[in-house]
Amino acid sequence: MTRILLLLTALFTLHGLFIFSVAQTPISSLQTKYLHWNYTHQIVFFVILPILILTFLKRKSTDYGLYWNRNVAASVATLLGLTLVLPFAVDVVQGELNWKQGNIVYVISTLFFQLILSGCGEELYFRGIYQGEINRVAGRPWTILGNRCGMGFLIAGLFFGLAHLGVVECFLYGSALNLVAFLITFIIGCFLGLARETAGSILVIGILHGGIDTYSALVTPTPAGQIVHVLGLGAAFWLVFSGKLRALENSIKD
Repeated sequence: MTRILLLLTALFTLHGLFIFSVAQTPISSLQTKYLHWNYTHQIVFFVILPILILTFLKRKSTDYGLYWNRNVAASVATLLGLTLVLPFAVDVVQGELNWKQGNIVYVISTLFFQLILSGCGEELYFRGIYQGEINRVAGRPWTILGNRCGMGFLIAGLFFGLAHLGVVECFLYGSALNLVAFLITFIIGCFLGLARETAGSILVIGILHGGIDTYSALVTPTPAGQIVHVLGLGAAFWLVFSGKLRALENSIKD
């Protein structure tokens, strides 16, 4: 257990050093200018790194909840409808759909970045690798919400919170550490960790994660749209924790 914690801490530190290094190169400003989001560290740590870990540590993709079938697709479609389609529809009906940047590149880039790289990628990194590796060595001796779990969801939540503490920004710009962001993301991370144990698929949890940020990243939310978005997120979490999405997955035959 001590060994895996040290390895994960080293990986987390390397991640921070990578972000710090890239932020001081032209790559950071160029990708933000043309792609609107910072792709570099997301691709390196949330795409390339998991592939390397799966290959060299000989992990199965299912060990990290990484699989896709029609059952998962049905759950993903349900979550997208609740967290994005409904609030967008409310804004359209009101005639108040206000894109933050009215160009197709921004819309496509934001959808891809927030749902795939940020949502699914961060979940694969934290709830897949971190939570999966801790559970592998420490087991899942507890039962919460009717599902087996262990300290993996807590430790992954802690690293997730630390990632939003603002350490890199502190060194780059001299800003203060954001303890409020740390606390909020730690709590959200723990909820996502428990949801991971409930739903099984990391991709389902990734879309749930992405649904938290994507609406407000794409448009300037209207009051009504924001209310529907929050209610949709609440319904999405309820579906996951109640086991409805798992039941939905099991009800569809491949």
